[in-house]
Amino acid sequence: MWGYMEVVEILNGIKDVIATGGGSVLLVKLYNSLDKAIGNIFEPKQIIRRMAAISLGHQRAKFIEAATESLLQNYRNGLINIDNEGRVSSVSRSDEEDVTSQIVMGLCQYQASRDLNRYVNLQRIGAIAIELAKIDVSADISHEPIGEDWLFHWRNCAQDIQQDQMQEIFAKILVEEGKKPGSFCKRTLDFLVKLDQKEAKLIEKIGLLIVDEEYVFAFGVKFLQELGISYDDLLELEDLNILKGVLGEPSSLAQDKLVVMDRDSGELIIKNGNISYKFQTKKPQEKVRYSCYKVSRVGRDLSKLLSFSPCIKYLLKIKEYLESNDFRFVEAIDDQGVSVKIPGFNL
Repeated sequence: MWGYMEVVEILNGIKDVIATGGGSVLLVKLYNSLDKAIGNIFEPKQIIRRMAAISLGHQRAKFIEAATESLLQNYRNGLINIDNEGRVSSVSRSDEEDVTSQIVMGLCQYQASRDLNRYVNLQRIGAIAIELAKIDVSADISHEPIGEDWLFHWRNCAQDIQQDQMQEIFAKILVEEGKKPGSFCKRTLDFLVKLDQKEAKLIEKIGLLIVDEEYVFAFGVKFLQELGISYDDLLELEDLNILKGVLGEPSSLAQDKLVVMDRDSGELIIKNGNISYKFQTKKPQEKVRYSCYKVSRVGRDLSKLLSFSPCIKYLLKIKEYLESNDFRFVEAIDDQGVSVKIPGFNL
């Protein structure tokens, strides 16, 4: 991960690009969004000096407030006298005021340090987002701005993230939201903040099985165990509100979902990751049903963040099931419409 001066260089660089009228639609949108959410993020040196001054002011204000409260409390307890002209005299000698002062100053320093760390975290995430946007080749970029409510919620969730991998995730989320506002819900941001490493690995496992960003084929617990997902894992995923339809008797473990296909051509397309698998049947008017686990909105959002690698064993199981219902495999194509070869899917 970059050092702080590299982050500053990236932020200053994009500021210069925007100032001269350059940058893609996505870069300009991210620049405006980051500047709005974080404030002066593209003036890192000035903001640090300003934050130091503000923090010092807060420290003084908090110290005066606490000292005044301590003074009144000591007066109530009979430890000091205050005459008509406001002069203070000790009734009994005490170190309480000194201790209180030390505590307050320590608290102020902690808060100032926390605020500065948050700002640096947001700077780093912003720089990562800028770099991701520079290499993004998506043609369909919405001109709709990122919603302010979402943007400030993103900031509040991202500001305490220090782990490199999680900073990259929050940067990627911002870029995707910039491309298409509404791509990620605020519940997903809240979920990510609380996510631990074990849960993240489990979600990554089930994420590779999500089809059409909506469901997971339920081929039985035994088969999923072969893929490294136990029944307890399924229960935990339901408890995390990633999957729905796990609890119940084996016969009703999952929900039925109708395969959607072109009734005229008999063509069916199932998408997994960035690959679409095209099948065709000679009986387009017949309804084909299968059992599946429904994926929640949070689960669908998280699946967009995965570095995708197809689970061939799972895909071959889908192919086998469809072929048993008179479908035949036609081809596999990527998001650019280019035909790709998948092991075991040869015609």
